[in-house]
Amino acid sequence: MTYRIFVLRKERGTASLWFSKPKNLAISCVLGFGAAFAQADTLTLHQAIDIAIQQDPWLQSSVDQEQSMRARSQSAQALPDPKLSIGMANLPVDSFDINQEAMTQVVVGLSQQFPAGSTLSLSGSQFNVKADQSAFARLNRKAQIRQMISDVWADMYRYDATLKVLKINEGLLLNLNESIAGNYSSAYNKVGQQALVNSELEIAKIGERSFQVQQALNQTKARLTQYLPQMASIKHYEFVELDQSGGAFDDSDYDLNLLTNHPMVRILDLQHQVSDFDRKIAQQQYKPQWGVNVSYSYRAEDANGRERADLASVGVSVSLPIFSSQRLDANVKAASSNSSAILYDRELKLNELKSQVLSVQADLALLGQRIALYTNTLIPGFQKSTDVALNAYRSNESGYRDVIMAQIAQMNAQIELIQLQSEQAKRRAEFEYLTTQSAEGARQ
Repeated sequence: MTYRIFVLRKERGTASLWFSKPKNLAISCVLGFGAAFAQADTLTLHQAIDIAIQQDPWLQSSVDQEQSMRARSQSAQALPDPKLSIGMANLPVDSFDINQEAMTQVVVGLSQQFPAGSTLSLSGSQFNVKADQSAFARLNRKAQIRQMISDVWADMYRYDATLKVLKINEGLLLNLNESIAGNYSSAYNKVGQQALVNSELEIAKIGERSFQVQQALNQTKARLTQYLPQMASIKHYEFVELDQSGGAFDDSDYDLNLLTNHPMVRILDLQHQVSDFDRKIAQQQYKPQWGVNVSYSYRAEDANGRERADLASVGVSVSLPIFSSQRLDANVKAASSNSSAILYDRELKLNELKSQVLSVQADLALLGQRIALYTNTLIPGFQKSTDVALNAYRSNESGYRDVIMAQIAQMNAQIELIQLQSEQAKRRAEFEYLTTQSAEGARQ
């Protein structure tokens, strides 16, 4: 597929065609625009993804949340602090003399409570599972960033490539316009005047179309600043990675069972574990809560100066969950119901992912066929149609309108191919996100 830059001339009553074939011009315009921009201040897709991941504040927030959960896990497994008590017992109020009565004593006590059952260890494990959720959430966030950046990149490629195609075709029509203006005078015939007006009108329409595409490109670049705040300093963008992805992507044999390792599914698995810990912790409340207390009582000498024996006390307390059974039953039932609900959410998410994968696979299959049709049949056919129209015009067998319509049809086909390539890149990015695996690197 090549462009023919042509100049039409009327000499001695016949039209001659002068054209050159720039090497790989169409390929560089439609399939390889990025090669011209490999220089300083150039941003590639992989660089954009790496920078966006490195600078994403959500990821750092997630790291902090995980560290918080790890710390809370250690805290949750610690016993409650013992309680120290100091008091005076049996002090006579008539004299406030600690030596008067044998029962008067200064008491120092220490008590310790032990939560019911395995509450502490279960609570610590639950916080560790919540911390693991943060790790899988980061893995999912990175995959989302890759998809979102790739989507924006595909749109930028589409608009950038479309602008270049429009610019080249505008130049071709300008050459035609100059040829018509040079070969026909306003008094030659009305057909010549109409051809000149049509040529100028088509050039203006391409210019307006270029403004619209440029506006869309600017808006797309602005979307990228959400992930790359330093976008203002970027002058060029490399699209080779997008273009060279064609033909090397095979999704036909993907095993849908692997979706159970998707980060979103793994997060729901961990949510179920967290909920199951809630159920187990609620069940621990049926068990008694124990407490131990020890005290030492000091007694002063009696009135005659004789020492009195000090006293020591040891006690054990235990809770009896007799009147709280209804409350405990309700807590266990609530935790069990929540755990079951998460399993249904997991099943729904898995079905959703499977549906999306199948949809993307179907889209990729058809997009590949359409791209092949445009590349192998339609665009060469439009090129041939343009050549036939030029030859017919040169032989005075057709009018200028046939030439310009053929050239515009070829331009539209090239733009449609670019749109299909952009859509294909988006679908591939979506497929890569949907098939993200968390079996490795979940704690990155």
